Amino acid sequence: MKMKLAARLLFFMVVLAGGAYAQDPEPVKGFDRNKLFFGGNFGLSFGNNTLVNISPQAGYRFNRHFAAGAGINALYSSFRTVYASAIAAPELRGSMRCILLFVRVMLMEASIQNRAMEWRD
Repeated sequence: MKMKLAARLLFFMVVLAGGAYAQDPEPVKGFDRNKLFFGGNFGLSFGNNTLVNISPQAGYRFNRHFAAGAGINALYSSFRTVYASAIAAPELRGSMRCILLFVRVMLMEASIQNRAMEWRD
């Protein structure tokens, strides 16, 4: 009795889960603001070595499988050594990336970064 109930419950869960996928909306011609995505990174590290990283990014999803974007990477690093009190090295970099999504769980990403400026004390 319990096996029949479990089998029926599993069957209905599979059927209902299969019907939960919505149809794709009609494609919009031209620029679609809903395809924009934003993200980035923020990192802090303190101690003998201090690192502060701020990296905002923005991109556009052209279709379900391909997206491209650009970002800025601002990095400040300071190192204390036995011979010097602190060596500071702020950097500003730009990046461009392309993302190719094969299936929902596998993607390939290519990224290019360029160091725009660097200061040294």
